[in-house]
Amino acid sequence: MSHPTHKTRYSDSSLYDEVCTLCRKSDRHGMKELDKPCPMSIEQPRGENMTEQTQQLNRVAATTKEAILEFIGQRLNDAGSHGAFTADQLRFYVNNNATGGVSPSSADRVLRMLRQQGLLDYAVLNRGKSLYRALPLGTTHV
Repeated sequence: MSHPTHKTRYSDSSLYDEVCTLCRKSDRHGMKELDKPCPMSIEQPRGENMTEQTQQLNRVAATTKEAILEFIGQRLNDAGSHGAFTADQLRFYVNNNATGGVSPSSADRVLRMLRQQGLLDYAVLNRGKSLYRALPLGTTHV
């Protein structure tokens, strides 16, 4: 049985191996990788076992989550942009609409976390230019 933080499915190969959809580790060579917590999961340990990084992300998310969801909602409703936005636009919006001070990279990290939680979706149009497109939830994209 894999660690509960892994989100597994059976692979498309004929080996019927189990693959985590988050970190892509599989049980092809035994369960040793899937027995450990998934490094890509947002379901991290709570309390004393929570890493400092996870604690900080949760703290920042508490102050920026609503602003990020509002920003994505605006992008989805803006026919002129077709949902496209840059990381700088997201950061600017969050810095001007979130409570408390926010580090510049926080909006990016919380955006990824909210996507993992299934609260929003986006596609990366150009990683080098930090260009994204907000997508309605349930949209299939490559």
